[in-house]
Formats: sequence, structure tokens, C-alpha cells
Amino acid sequence: MVMITLAGLAMLAAPAQSVQLFNTDVLGQPTSQAIKLLVDKGEGDAEPYVVWTDVACGRYIAASAFYRRPVRAADVAAVLEKLYEGSKIVSGNGVSVWRVTDRKFSVQLAEQNEGSDDKVVRVTYIKFAEHEVKQCSDAVHPRH
Repeated sequence: MVMITLAGLAMLAAPAQSVQLFNTDVLGQPTSQAIKLLVDKGEGDAEPYVVWTDVACGRYIAASAFYRRPVRAADVAAVLEKLYEGSKIVSGNGVSVWRVTDRKFSVQLAEQNEGSDDKVVRVTYIKFAEHEVKQCSDAVHPRH
């Protein structure tokens, strides 16, 4: 915990909140295969309150994990910085992006408003497209 003194008043800064992250091994996996959506939860980790996945051609290509307060963007950024050290390519205007080239995905971190004044932290993971992007065939992936 960090002690901050402001105008002679001592205030305690909120301790960093650890978070349970999306399991990036899911990216690129077929939707017909059983998956483990989140990494193992550590003691005190805040769970995402919702996780969205994006699917194309029968594979998971992206996901977004959303966290409510007390989780802050700075908390998640600290975890991502440690995990993907040296991969951050941009940070500014409330958005940070990591390009994890060895694992072939990128991560975007942003705070956004949900409804009124409620801010949520959104972490979006996107799998890099393969060199040859092929159209899906309805015969291979029929619509239900």
C-alpha cells in the first residue's frame, strides 16, 4: 500500500487489485473442442463479470473480458505488463495495446462507461489473421 500526502492530509492509495485473466490458449481453437475459458484463479483475484468470445470459421478468434470496480485499468495493466513484458506498442488516451508476436495475438486494454457513470475495464484479445484468410464454406460450417 502506498501512502500519499496531499495538502497536509495523509491518504492511503487503494491497493492494486489482482485479476483472473482470459486463457489465451483458447484463441485459434475449434469451437467443437472443450476449452478452459479463464486461467486458474489466484487468491484474491477478481473474476471478470462477463466474457465475450468471437468466432469465425468454427474457431475462436477473439475475446473480451470485462471487470467492474474495484478493478482499475492500472491494475490490469500491471498484470499485462508483467506477463507480456516488452510487448506494449502503444499507450495513451486511456487505451493500451500489447502485440504478442510470439503467441500471434494482441491485447487491448481500455476503460469504458457502462450505462451512467459506471466505468468498467475491458480487456480484448485478438488472434492474428493467418497469411491466407479463407472464406468459410456453409457446407463445412452450416448455419443453425
